[in-house]
Amino acid sequence: MIDTHCHLNHDRFEADLEATLERSHRSGVVGHIVVGFDRPSSADAVRLAVQYSNLWAAVGIHPHDATGYSAADTGWLRDLAQAARVVAIGEIGLDYHRDYSPRVAQRDAFAAQLAFAVDLGLPVVIHCRNAYDDVLDTLAAYRGAVRGVMHCWSGTVEDAERALDLGLMLGIGGVLTFVNPGSLPDSVRIAGLDRIVLETDAPYLAPTP
Repeated sequence: MIDTHCHLNHDRFEADLEATLERSHRSGVVGHIVVGFDRPSSADAVRLAVQYSNLWAAVGIHPHDATGYSAADTGWLRDLAQAARVVAIGEIGLDYHRDYSPRVAQRDAFAAQLAFAVDLGLPVVIHCRNAYDDVLDTLAAYRGAVRGVMHCWSGTVEDAERALDLGLMLGIGGVLTFVNPGSLPDSVRIAGLDRIVLETDAPYLAPTP
């Protein structure tokens, strides 16, 4: 089993990463994709992936950190994305729930990173909260060229149908176990096992026991 989205580059794991990986391995997880969300965390994701043979990296700028995104960030990320063991661009996308960055800045950063991901032939890890129409419309412009995962899926069944039609996978994690998972179970059913991937988003969104 592969954990397709985690943040082992988070400082919560700094003191006991080895123990965390050992517990994970005993639980049947044989690999992890460590996902970046800004420059430092992306660099750390690559560093960890090079250090541990069962880790891989995704690099990108999260919509929360989109303010001030520039061509220099694009150049830096493009270079980093060509490092060993980088398998995706992310976590990128739009977040209209928190709106920590202006929406125009989010859209610009998303578009820039999506464009070079397609150019490099790398899949994308998409963060989307309360922004499914804009995210899916943006991705539709790359129909046939874009591939990747809709991280922590929380959209409607109709949104899921659009995402699946674009060739994307749905990332499913702890939210599925929550008391009120919304339409997530229905989205999983229409996707089928061949169009979902499992993720923890650790240290966030732990499953409900």
